[in-house]
Amino acid sequence: MIQKDIVSACKIEAVKAILEELNGDYFALLVDESFDVSRKEQMTIVFRYIDRMGFVMEQLIDIVHVENTSASSLKDAIFNLLVQHSLSPSSVRGQCYDGANNMQGEINGLKMLIRRESKSAHSIHCFAHQLQLPLVGVSKKCVEVGKLVVLISNILNVLGSSFKRMDNLRNSQKSTIQVALDMGELTTGRGLNQQLGLSRACDTRWGSHYKSFNNFIIVFGSILEVLESLALDARSMDERAKAMEHLEACQTFEIAFMLHLMRDQDIANAMLLVEVAKRRLQNQLASYIIDVCDVDERFSNLNGLCDLSKRLVQTKKHSNYPLVFHLLKLALLLPVATASVERAFSAMKFIKNDLWS
Repeated sequence: MIQKDIVSACKIEAVKAILEELNGDYFALLVDESFDVSRKEQMTIVFRYIDRMGFVMEQLIDIVHVENTSASSLKDAIFNLLVQHSLSPSSVRGQCYDGANNMQGEINGLKMLIRRESKSAHSIHCFAHQLQLPLVGVSKKCVEVGKLVVLISNILNVLGSSFKRMDNLRNSQKSTIQVALDMGELTTGRGLNQQLGLSRACDTRWGSHYKSFNNFIIVFGSILEVLESLALDARSMDERAKAMEHLEACQTFEIAFMLHLMRDQDIANAMLLVEVAKRRLQNQLASYIIDVCDVDERFSNLNGLCDLSKRLVQTKKHSNYPLVFHLLKLALLLPVATASVERAFSAMKFIKNDLWS
Protein backbone atom coordinates (compact mmCIF):
# COMPACT_ATOMS: atom_id res chain seq x y z
CA MET A 1 0.00 0.00 0.00
CA ILE A 2 1.13 3.54 -0.79
CA GLN A 3 0.64 4.60 2.85
CA LYS A 4 3.15 2.03 4.07
CA ASP A 5 5.65 3.11 1.43
CA ILE A 6 5.31 6.74 2.54
CA VAL A 7 5.76 5.79 6.21
CA SER A 8 8.82 3.67 5.36
CA ALA A 9 10.35 6.53 3.38
CA CYS A 10 9.77 8.94 6.29
CA LYS A 11 11.41 6.47 8.67
CA ILE A 12 14.47 6.08 6.44
CA GLU A 13 14.94 9.85 6.15
CA ALA A 14 14.44 10.39 9.91
CA VAL A 15 16.99 7.72 10.83
CA LYS A 16 19.41 9.12 8.23
CA ALA A 17 19.15 12.58 9.83
CA ILE A 18 19.75 11.12 13.30
CA LEU A 19 22.83 9.22 12.13
CA GLU A 20 24.20 12.38 10.52
CA GLU A 21 23.78 14.17 13.85
CA LEU A 22 25.50 11.29 15.64
CA ASN A 23 28.37 11.47 13.15
CA GLY A 24 29.94 8.19 14.30
CA ASP A 25 30.41 9.49 17.86
CA TYR A 26 29.79 7.67 21.13
CA PHE A 27 26.20 6.99 22.21
CA ALA A 28 24.12 5.24 24.88
CA LEU A 29 21.37 2.64 24.43
CA LEU A 30 17.92 2.88 26.02
CA VAL A 31 16.01 -0.37 25.47
CA ASP A 32 12.74 -1.94 26.61
CA GLU A 33 10.32 -4.50 25.26
CA SER A 34 6.53 -4.82 25.34
CA PHE A 35 3.63 -6.60 23.63
CA ASP A 36 1.65 -4.77 20.97
CA VAL A 37 -2.07 -5.22 20.36
CA SER A 38 -1.41 -8.34 18.25
CA ARG A 39 0.51 -9.87 21.18
CA LYS A 40 3.81 -9.67 19.29
CA GLU A 41 6.89 -8.81 21.33
CA GLN A 42 8.33 -5.47 20.24
CA MET A 43 11.65 -3.97 21.36
CA THR A 44 12.14 -0.20 21.30
CA ILE A 45 15.67 1.16 20.83
CA VAL A 46 16.55 4.78 21.61
CA PHE A 47 19.95 6.44 21.13
CA ARG A 48 21.23 9.06 23.59
CA TYR A 49 24.07 11.17 22.21
CA ILE A 50 25.58 14.66 22.06
CA ASP A 51 25.00 16.43 18.75
CA ARG A 52 27.43 18.76 16.98
CA MET A 53 26.04 21.78 18.84
CA GLY A 54 26.61 20.19 22.25
CA PHE A 55 22.93 19.38 22.90
CA VAL A 56 21.93 16.13 24.65
CA MET A 57 19.61 14.20 22.32
CA GLU A 58 17.45 11.10 22.82
CA GLN A 59 16.07 9.81 19.53
CA LEU A 60 14.01 6.74 18.68
CA ILE A 61 15.92 4.63 16.15
CA ASP A 62 13.65 1.64 15.64
CA ILE A 63 10.96 -0.67 17.04
CA VAL A 64 12.08 -4.23 16.33
CA HIS A 65 9.99 -7.40 16.53
CA VAL A 66 11.75 -10.15 18.52
CA GLU A 67 10.75 -13.81 18.72
CA ASN A 68 11.44 -14.00 22.45
CA THR A 69 12.77 -11.78 25.25
CA SER A 70 15.87 -13.75 26.16
CA ALA A 71 18.97 -11.61 26.65
CA SER A 72 20.76 -13.26 23.72
CA SER A 73 17.84 -12.58 21.35
CA LEU A 74 17.66 -8.93 22.39
CA LYS A 75 21.43 -8.55 22.04
CA ASP A 76 21.41 -10.09 18.54
CA ALA A 77 18.58 -7.77 17.46
CA ILE A 78 20.42 -4.70 18.80
CA PHE A 79 23.72 -5.64 17.16
CA ASN A 80 21.98 -6.40 13.85
CA LEU A 81 20.50 -2.90 13.98
CA LEU A 82 23.93 -1.38 14.67
CA VAL A 83 25.48 -3.29 11.77
CA GLN A 84 22.60 -2.22 9.51
CA HIS A 85 23.48 1.42 10.20
CA SER A 86 27.27 0.90 10.09
CA LEU A 87 27.70 1.53 13.82
CA SER A 88 30.20 -0.30 15.99
CA PRO A 89 29.25 -1.85 19.37
CA SER A 90 32.51 -0.39 20.69
CA SER A 91 30.93 3.08 20.39
CA VAL A 92 28.34 2.24 23.07
CA ARG A 93 29.20 4.11 26.27
CA GLY A 94 26.00 3.64 28.27
CA GLN A 95 22.95 1.40 28.54
CA CYS A 96 19.72 1.89 30.49
CA TYR A 97 17.03 -0.74 31.16
CA ASP A 98 14.32 -1.65 33.64
CA GLY A 99 14.85 -4.20 36.42
CA ALA A 100 13.84 -7.36 34.53
CA ASN A 101 16.15 -10.36 34.96
CA ASN A 102 16.82 -10.65 31.23
CA MET A 103 18.12 -7.07 31.33
CA GLN A 104 19.93 -6.81 34.66
CA GLY A 105 21.23 -10.38 35.13
CA GLU A 106 24.81 -10.31 36.42
CA ILE A 107 25.91 -13.35 34.37
CA ASN A 108 23.86 -13.55 31.17
CA GLY A 109 21.75 -10.40 31.34
CA LEU A 110 21.62 -8.05 28.37
CA LYS A 111 23.83 -5.50 30.12
CA MET A 112 26.59 -8.12 30.62
CA LEU A 113 26.34 -9.42 27.04
CA ILE A 114 26.81 -5.90 25.69
CA ARG A 115 29.65 -5.15 28.12
CA ARG A 116 31.51 -8.19 26.80
CA GLU A 117 31.50 -6.50 23.40
CA SER A 118 32.08 -2.98 24.73
CA LYS A 119 33.69 -2.83 28.18
CA SER A 120 33.00 0.91 28.42
CA ALA A 121 29.22 0.46 28.08
CA HIS A 122 28.29 1.36 31.66
CA SER A 123 24.86 0.11 32.73
CA ILE A 124 22.27 2.27 34.51
CA HIS A 125 19.18 0.77 36.15
CA CYS A 126 16.35 3.15 35.19
CA PHE A 127 15.74 5.35 38.25
CA ALA A 128 12.00 5.52 37.55
CA HIS A 129 11.79 1.72 37.75
CA GLN A 130 13.98 1.69 40.85
CA LEU A 131 11.42 3.95 42.51
CA GLN A 132 8.60 1.57 41.64
CA LEU A 133 10.32 -1.59 42.92
CA PRO A 134 10.22 -0.50 46.62
CA LEU A 135 6.53 0.43 46.22
CA VAL A 136 5.70 -3.08 45.04
CA GLY A 137 7.95 -4.72 47.63
CA VAL A 138 6.61 -2.73 50.58
CA SER A 139 2.98 -3.32 49.58
CA LYS A 140 3.56 -7.08 49.43
CA LYS A 141 4.87 -7.04 53.00
CA CYS A 142 1.22 -6.66 54.02
CA VAL A 143 -0.28 -10.17 54.22
CA GLU A 144 -3.72 -9.01 53.06
CA VAL A 145 -2.26 -7.31 49.98
CA GLY A 146 -0.23 -10.42 49.21
CA LYS A 147 -3.38 -12.55 49.36
CA LEU A 148 -5.15 -10.17 46.99
CA VAL A 149 -2.30 -10.25 44.45
CA VAL A 150 -2.17 -14.06 44.57
CA LEU A 151 -5.97 -14.32 44.21
CA ILE A 152 -6.05 -12.06 41.14
CA SER A 153 -3.15 -14.00 39.61
CA ASN A 154 -4.91 -17.33 40.23
CA ILE A 155 -8.16 -16.07 38.72
CA LEU A 156 -6.24 -14.84 35.68
CA ASN A 157 -4.76 -18.32 35.31
CA VAL A 158 -8.19 -19.97 35.55
CA LEU A 159 -9.92 -17.64 33.09
CA GLY A 160 -6.98 -17.17 30.74
CA SER A 161 -6.40 -20.89 30.26
CA SER A 162 -9.40 -21.13 27.92
CA PHE A 163 -10.53 -18.97 25.00
CA LYS A 164 -14.12 -19.98 25.76
CA ARG A 165 -13.86 -18.64 29.31
CA MET A 166 -12.46 -15.33 28.09
CA ASP A 167 -15.29 -15.12 25.53
CA ASN A 168 -17.80 -15.75 28.32
CA LEU A 169 -16.19 -12.96 30.35
CA ARG A 170 -16.39 -10.53 27.41
CA ASN A 171 -20.01 -11.47 26.66
CA SER A 172 -20.97 -10.99 30.31
CA GLN A 173 -19.26 -7.60 30.40
CA LYS A 174 -20.96 -6.58 27.15
CA SER A 175 -24.36 -7.49 28.57
CA THR A 176 -23.65 -5.55 31.78
CA ILE A 177 -22.68 -2.44 29.82
CA GLN A 178 -25.77 -2.70 27.61
CA VAL A 179 -28.09 -2.99 30.63
CA ALA A 180 -26.44 0.03 32.26
CA LEU A 181 -26.84 2.04 29.04
CA ASP A 182 -30.52 1.07 28.76
CA MET A 183 -31.11 2.19 32.35
CA GLY A 184 -29.31 5.50 31.78
CA GLU A 185 -26.55 4.70 34.27
CA LEU A 186 -23.87 5.15 31.59
CA THR A 187 -23.48 7.72 28.84
CA THR A 188 -22.32 6.99 25.32
CA GLY A 189 -19.41 8.68 23.62
CA ARG A 190 -16.15 8.10 21.80
CA GLY A 191 -13.74 6.10 23.97
CA LEU A 192 -16.37 5.42 26.65
CA ASN A 193 -17.62 2.04 27.95
CA GLN A 194 -14.97 0.04 26.11
CA GLN A 195 -14.58 -3.57 27.16
CA LEU A 196 -11.59 -4.01 29.44
CA GLY A 197 -9.50 -7.15 29.69
CA LEU A 198 -7.87 -8.47 32.83
CA SER A 199 -4.22 -7.47 33.01
CA ARG A 200 -1.45 -9.27 34.84
CA ALA A 201 0.60 -7.17 37.26
CA CYS A 202 4.35 -6.80 36.69
CA ASP A 203 6.67 -6.53 39.70
CA THR A 204 8.86 -3.94 37.96
CA ARG A 205 5.99 -1.49 37.45
CA TRP A 206 3.67 -0.24 40.19
CA GLY A 207 1.41 1.20 37.49
CA SER A 208 0.65 -2.32 36.25
CA HIS A 209 -0.61 -3.27 39.74
CA TYR A 210 -2.88 -0.23 39.75
CA LYS A 211 -4.25 -1.16 36.31
CA SER A 212 -4.74 -4.77 37.42
CA PHE A 213 -6.71 -3.75 40.54
CA ASN A 214 -8.75 -1.16 38.64
CA ASN A 215 -9.74 -3.48 35.78
CA PHE A 216 -10.57 -6.27 38.24
CA ILE A 217 -13.05 -3.97 40.00
CA ILE A 218 -14.63 -2.80 36.73
CA VAL A 219 -15.31 -6.37 35.50
CA PHE A 220 -15.89 -7.78 39.00
CA GLY A 221 -19.52 -8.73 38.34
CA SER A 222 -18.65 -10.49 35.09
CA ILE A 223 -15.84 -12.40 36.83
CA LEU A 224 -18.28 -13.68 39.47
CA GLU A 225 -20.70 -14.84 36.75
CA VAL A 226 -17.99 -16.81 34.93
CA LEU A 227 -16.69 -18.34 38.17
CA GLU A 228 -20.24 -19.38 39.14
CA SER A 229 -20.65 -21.03 35.76
CA LEU A 230 -17.31 -22.85 36.11
CA ALA A 231 -18.16 -24.00 39.63
CA LEU A 232 -21.22 -25.75 38.19
CA ASP A 233 -20.21 -26.80 34.68
CA ALA A 234 -16.41 -27.26 34.60
CA ARG A 235 -15.29 -30.64 33.29
CA SER A 236 -13.16 -31.83 36.19
CA MET A 237 -13.76 -31.83 39.92
CA ASP A 238 -10.48 -29.97 40.42
CA GLU A 239 -11.54 -27.10 38.13
CA ARG A 240 -14.95 -26.85 39.82
CA ALA A 241 -13.32 -26.80 43.26
CA LYS A 242 -10.85 -24.06 42.25
CA ALA A 243 -13.62 -21.95 40.73
CA MET A 244 -15.72 -22.29 43.90
CA GLU A 245 -12.73 -21.43 46.09
CA HIS A 246 -11.97 -18.27 44.11
CA LEU A 247 -15.66 -17.32 44.03
CA GLU A 248 -15.96 -17.56 47.80
CA ALA A 249 -12.73 -15.60 48.29
CA CYS A 250 -13.93 -12.77 46.01
CA GLN A 251 -17.09 -12.39 48.07
CA THR A 252 -15.32 -11.86 51.42
CA PHE A 253 -15.19 -8.42 53.01
CA GLU A 254 -11.39 -8.53 53.37
CA ILE A 255 -10.78 -9.00 49.64
CA ALA A 256 -13.34 -6.34 48.66
CA PHE A 257 -11.84 -3.87 51.15
CA MET A 258 -8.22 -4.46 50.07
CA LEU A 259 -9.16 -4.33 46.39
CA HIS A 260 -10.67 -0.85 46.71
CA LEU A 261 -7.90 0.29 49.08
CA MET A 262 -5.11 -0.71 46.68
CA ARG A 263 -7.00 0.68 43.69
CA ASP A 264 -6.78 4.10 45.36
CA GLN A 265 -2.98 3.90 45.74
CA ASP A 266 -2.34 5.53 42.41
CA ILE A 267 1.27 6.56 41.84
CA ALA A 268 -0.04 9.88 40.53
CA ASN A 269 -1.10 10.85 44.05
CA ALA A 270 2.38 10.15 45.34
CA MET A 271 3.89 12.19 42.51
CA LEU A 272 1.95 15.25 43.69
CA LEU A 273 3.93 15.11 46.92
CA VAL A 274 7.14 14.77 44.92
CA GLU A 275 6.22 17.89 42.93
CA VAL A 276 6.08 19.93 46.15
CA ALA A 277 9.59 18.78 47.07
CA LYS A 278 10.81 19.52 43.53
CA ARG A 279 9.49 23.08 43.68
CA ARG A 280 11.28 23.65 46.97
CA LEU A 281 14.52 22.32 45.51
CA GLN A 282 14.12 24.51 42.43
CA ASN A 283 13.67 27.57 44.64
CA GLN A 284 16.83 26.66 46.53
CA LEU A 285 18.66 26.14 43.22
CA ALA A 286 17.54 29.56 42.01
CA SER A 287 18.88 31.14 45.21
CA TYR A 288 22.15 29.23 44.81
CA ILE A 289 22.60 30.45 41.22
CA ILE A 290 22.00 34.04 42.31
CA ASP A 291 24.59 33.69 45.05
CA VAL A 292 27.13 32.22 42.64
CA CYS A 293 26.48 34.91 40.04
CA ASP A 294 27.18 37.58 42.65
CA VAL A 295 30.56 35.97 43.34
CA ASP A 296 31.69 35.15 39.81
CA GLU A 297 30.07 36.34 36.56
CA ARG A 298 31.50 33.40 34.61
CA PHE A 299 28.69 31.24 36.01
CA SER A 300 25.89 33.69 35.23
CA ASN A 301 24.44 31.78 32.26
CA LEU A 302 25.35 28.19 33.15
CA ASN A 303 22.77 26.10 34.97
CA GLY A 304 24.27 22.66 34.46
CA LEU A 305 26.47 20.35 32.42
CA CYS A 306 24.17 20.65 29.41
CA ASP A 307 24.63 24.42 29.35
CA LEU A 308 28.38 24.00 29.76
CA SER A 309 28.49 21.61 26.80
CA LYS A 310 26.57 24.01 24.57
CA ARG A 311 28.67 26.99 25.68
CA LEU A 312 31.93 25.18 24.90
CA VAL A 313 30.74 24.47 21.35
CA GLN A 314 29.40 28.01 20.86
CA THR A 315 32.72 29.57 21.90
CA LYS A 316 34.79 26.95 19.99
CA LYS A 317 36.56 26.08 23.24
CA HIS A 318 35.67 22.41 22.84
CA SER A 319 38.52 22.35 20.29
CA ASN A 320 40.91 24.03 22.73
CA TYR A 321 40.04 21.62 25.54
CA PRO A 322 39.17 18.34 23.77
CA LEU A 323 39.79 16.12 26.81
CA VAL A 324 37.56 18.26 29.02
CA PHE A 325 34.81 18.20 26.39
CA HIS A 326 35.26 14.45 25.95
CA LEU A 327 34.79 13.81 29.68
CA LEU A 328 31.79 16.13 29.69
CA LYS A 329 30.17 14.19 26.84
CA LEU A 330 30.71 10.86 28.60
CA ALA A 331 29.02 12.24 31.72
CA LEU A 332 26.06 13.52 29.70
CA LEU A 333 25.75 10.27 27.75
CA LEU A 334 24.86 8.23 30.84
CA PRO A 335 21.05 7.94 30.88
CA VAL A 336 18.94 8.34 34.02
CA ALA A 337 15.61 6.86 32.95
CA THR A 338 13.94 5.20 29.97
CA ALA A 339 11.17 7.79 29.57
CA SER A 340 11.86 8.12 25.83
CA VAL A 341 11.33 4.38 25.39
CA GLU A 342 8.06 4.48 27.33
CA ARG A 343 6.83 7.36 25.15
CA ALA A 344 7.56 5.26 22.07
CA PHE A 345 5.41 2.43 23.46
CA SER A 346 2.62 4.92 24.22
CA ALA A 347 2.75 6.17 20.63
CA MET A 348 2.74 2.58 19.33
CA LYS A 349 -0.29 1.75 21.47
CA PHE A 350 -2.13 4.87 20.27
CA ILE A 351 -1.45 4.09 16.60
CA LYS A 352 -2.27 0.37 16.74
CA ASN A 353 -5.23 0.61 19.14
CA ASP A 354 -6.95 4.00 18.90
CA LEU A 355 -6.27 4.96 15.27
CA TRP A 356 -6.97 1.50 13.87
CA SER A 357 -10.19 0.94 15.84
